[in-house]
Amino acid sequence: MTSSIETIRPLVKDVNESLESTNNSKNDIVGKVEAVTAVFEETSASSEEIAASSEEMLASSESVAKLSEQLEEMVDKFNEQISKFKC
Repeated sequence: MTSSIETIRPLVKDVNESLESTNNSKNDIVGKVEAVTAVFEETSASSEEIAASSEEMLASSESVAKLSEQLEEMVDKFNEQISKFKC
């Protein structure tokens, strides 16, 4: 019986070492997945900020375009008024 225990003991030790190695690998993988997830979250937040900024820029551009049209109309009216005073 003692010889059976002595035969099994190294096998149990090997199994324990394998389990410990597997657990360490799992922890390493979990850490890397968490790091990748954090990067994705940061990228997503940055993308949302860029989208919001783009929308603001579009609104500003539309406002400038509208003001430019109004200015052009005012210049046309001003030129009409000036032409009345020309001989």
